[in-house]
Amino acid sequence: MDIISLTKKQLREALDLNTYWQNKEVVMPKSKARWLLKNERIEEDDYVAIIGLENTQIIGYTLIVPDIIQTKDHKTCKIHWIHIWCVDKNCKDGILGPYIFNKTIKILNQQVLLNSYQENTNKFFDKGPFEIINKRLRYTVFFNLEPDIIISKFPIFKYVDWLIVLCNKTIVKSVNYLNQKKLKKITAHLTYEYLNELDEETWEFLSKRCQNDFTVKTKSVINWHIDNSQYTQTPISKKFKFSYYSTGFSENIYSYTLKILEDTALIGFISYVVNGMEFNLKYFICKDNTYGEKCMAALMEHFFKSKASYIITDDTKLVQQIKNQYKPVFTYQIEKKTIAHKNMGLNFEDVLVTDRDGRFH
Repeated sequence: MDIISLTKKQLREALDLNTYWQNKEVVMPKSKARWLLKNERIEEDDYVAIIGLENTQIIGYTLIVPDIIQTKDHKTCKIHWIHIWCVDKNCKDGILGPYIFNKTIKILNQQVLLNSYQENTNKFFDKGPFEIINKRLRYTVFFNLEPDIIISKFPIFKYVDWLIVLCNKTIVKSVNYLNQKKLKKITAHLTYEYLNELDEETWEFLSKRCQNDFTVKTKSVINWHIDNSQYTQTPISKKFKFSYYSTGFSENIYSYTLKILEDTALIGFISYVVNGMEFNLKYFICKDNTYGEKCMAALMEHFFKSKASYIITDDTKLVQQIKNQYKPVFTYQIEKKTIAHKNMGLNFEDVLVTDRDGRFH
């Protein structure tokens, strides 16, 4: 087996030569790879992936995103998010996974953060030199009953899947009609300006409200976050050549970004990704609390227009407001953790990690 440490410069060369896109299993879509190259925060000699190869087959890898964070004592530091840590299913019980991960830690000089990870790796991190620096809840707010998702979370419903379909066509449809009727009254005097990248007015609005974010925001970084070129549409997915463990491809995946205007005043900013039935929130920022209801109504108007079934967000305050104002079918929540290597030498006291910090979905 060969272990390849891939820098930004080497990733660019690999794309030109199609080096890691010869077989079915690949690290990431080419669109995500090209998107990484656009990030001005990532230098040419920064590592972006560690890949395990066996006879040209990718059998394991970590996907890395260099970033800049700030702590409560206003110290900034360049770190590396391990965005994905993945091993071929045939090698999960061996030493390959820990070997690639430990190799990644060493190459990155222990300046490493993970924003969330699979529950089956808890024991690995509990035994290692890591500390939890943030805990939060990730919410999935359902406004439609997707049988496959419901059954995966609650297997008992597989015996009455017909009941789920019936509820969707009757009760759920009626409730969502009332939800949409309610929000139309609130958004009647709002208008939206859709963006591909930030203008100066929007950046000035965001810079004031993101200045204390865990990850340091700049105009170019936010433009990179919302860049729609990172996604690959696969209309006939069953004939799509590649298979990924990472996000970034789907039959229907697209990023939307907008300004919320009341008359001519900018009162809010929203960015989200629609991926099939999933509405994944990236940014939800209001001018201040007095505009919360209007901005939330704008969000919900776009959600219902998207025909998605559920919203995913870490924003507890927003979820509580949605549940109070509208009537979701139910809300599923799971605890997510951000962990750091203990040798980073930074003060992570009272760190707040939000939807817009270290998530690259």
